[in-house]
Amino acid sequence: MGKAKGAKFKEKIKYSVDTRVKCPDCNEMIQVGFRGPSGLEEHQGKKQCQKTVQKKKNVEVLQRQQHMFTHFKPVVKVQTQPALPPSAVVTAPAPILASQGISSSWQVPSTSRSAQSLPDDAQRVLAPLQLAITKLPDTVPVGGPNDTMALFGQDPSALVSADIPDDEVWETVDPVLKNLLGFGKTSAEISSMIRRGHYGMDGMCRFFEYLVCERGLNVGLLEGKVDRVMQAISLL
Repeated sequence: MGKAKGAKFKEKIKYSVDTRVKCPDCNEMIQVGFRGPSGLEEHQGKKQCQKTVQKKKNVEVLQRQQHMFTHFKPVVKVQTQPALPPSAVVTAPAPILASQGISSSWQVPSTSRSAQSLPDDAQRVLAPLQLAITKLPDTVPVGGPNDTMALFGQDPSALVSADIPDDEVWETVDPVLKNLLGFGKTSAEISSMIRRGHYGMDGMCRFFEYLVCERGLNVGLLEGKVDRVMQAISLL
């Protein structure tokens, strides 16, 4: 019944040589003339429309990446009281990035996921990293909110929004991980950034686990990054 009603409605539409419609894909007004819906379909199959759609998608991905890159900015502490002698100063981790709109109500898990709870393919890549983190020597500093890896010391879902489709997660996080672990950085340079604890390797490992277990990321995409971190840890 509904289908017949829809067909009847289409019959009432009057197309002319000047008929223009808005393409739902590229949002451009196009002239379909007497062809009507078939003219729109023809337009959507053309390279120009597809190119515009891809360009829009690239802009959206870039915006997500920029959102993540903002979290590399150190938290600026404002001195509001006279400086105290070093022996009297007690420091405590500040709520990371709360000033940038990230919720500070997230409860930090006490441990990473157990290796046995990871999918088999994820165990192969992430379990060695988990073990290496537990064996970091005491000479490795405990991370703080201003350290480079403090990015990972917050709720992973605040970095990778639930609005991002699972199949677009990698193209969002890969440039950020490359900025941290790639772009010509040596193992020694990465090693110098490694920290213990919540604002260090614990947070990074939790982030990797989130990507694989919660967002369905193929762990093979992380393998190269994990290898670089493992090489850096071996220098400590």
